[in-house]
Amino acid sequence: MSLPVAVLVATVLAVVTLVTVFGRLLWARLSPPPPLSPGRARGLATAALIVEVNRGRHDLLAAGFPRDEARETLSSAWSCSDRASVRRRLVWLENEGDRRRWEMLVQAFDRGDPELEDAAFSDPDLRAELDVVNRHGRRHPSLVAWDLCRAVALVRFAYAAGYLTEVESWQWVERFGAMIRSAFSSWREMSDNYLIGREFTSGPPDRDLLQARHHLVDPANSWSPWNQIRWR
Repeated sequence: MSLPVAVLVATVLAVVTLVTVFGRLLWARLSPPPPLSPGRARGLATAALIVEVNRGRHDLLAAGFPRDEARETLSSAWSCSDRASVRRRLVWLENEGDRRRWEMLVQAFDRGDPELEDAAFSDPDLRAELDVVNRHGRRHPSLVAWDLCRAVALVRFAYAAGYLTEVESWQWVERFGAMIRSAFSSWREMSDNYLIGREFTSGPPDRDLLQARHHLVDPANSWSPWNQIRWR
């Protein structure tokens, strides 16, 4: 009788252990996180469009992204595979990004640069860029949101992937968040700029991105961080 009892006890202990482990993992993924400071909450919310498209959590620094999935996203979308490559990309987004080309084209377009017009005749990609500039350049002289909202998302993926520490991740998020808020007056204005940047670099936004934006700006959506968190 002693052997079956020992086996039974061992089985029960194994089941209890598994339940405990999975319960902790589920709690960590679904439970409410500790309250965030206003600066951190607003910083995270600047990446809400990207997090929404990827079905992540808006209230967690890592957005609930599994490590392997975060690393795959960083590799495929950003060509980042380690801490050094992430930091290089963040520095580029902060200091240059796609907004540098946008600003150059806006200025040249406003001047009526004849060389730009000549180049557009033989370059369909340039013509597409100038079409976006023509429609939005006056109201959006830069693409701050397009670059820096992506930078915040990159930080969150990199933290989930284990490439950045929590301390430095929050430093990036708060800094980028403050830069974004200083450039716009509302979540809607910020998201408009992001969508223009998306069209400028990659063509019209796809259905998932447009649905995510609609969901986030919907005043009836009480779960939207843009409805929960004041712009300033």
